[in-house]
Amino acid sequence: MKIIKEIKKNGKENVEWEKNQYIIERYIEDGIYNIIPKHCNNMSIDISCRSKDNTANLQLYEFNNTEAQQFKVKYNYDFKYYTIKNLYSNKYLTVDCKNNNNIIQYEENNKTNQQWHIVLKNNSFEIISEINGYLMNVDGSGDKLQTNISCQPRAGQLNQKFQFEIPPNNEGIKYFKKPVFHGEYNNINSIIDGL
Repeated sequence: MKIIKEIKKNGKENVEWEKNQYIIERYIEDGIYNIIPKHCNNMSIDISCRSKDNTANLQLYEFNNTEAQQFKVKYNYDFKYYTIKNLYSNKYLTVDCKNNNNIIQYEENNKTNQQWHIVLKNNSFEIISEINGYLMNVDGSGDKLQTNISCQPRAGQLNQKFQFEIPPNNEGIKYFKKPVFHGEYNNINSIIDGL
């Protein structure tokens, strides 16, 4: 995974987190990732029961590299945030503010409870909700199957730090560049020449 660091100064005040100092515009490339908690790296964040339903819970589960544990991370250049979409359900990680800031999946709503900032600190990542500035948090620093994951105020513990890892045997889709032709063939697009 290539780490990208683009920082923009921001004068706005926000007492909940460090956005008053910097907006982290982009730290990692768009792609498909397993998101692994730093405090128990044999586990992964996971959609409960491999569900496609709205409100299905985000939990901790033993790493098994299924699509329930694979997330498409995409950066929005216009508004400087990431969305995190489960590969199996095609639903977005969403902060349920009415339920103790629990994290669920939900269809795209274009609201701040589906917007995230991914910040590199001390060789691991914090995943910060745009709606309240709270961090993705493995509840109680648990390491058991089905431990709940929510958003909570910064505590400086490993249960709020994560790694983004490319799934085994998945380097993403690769594209050839469009071939450039010269002379009498400059209006022909050939797959042979592209290869």
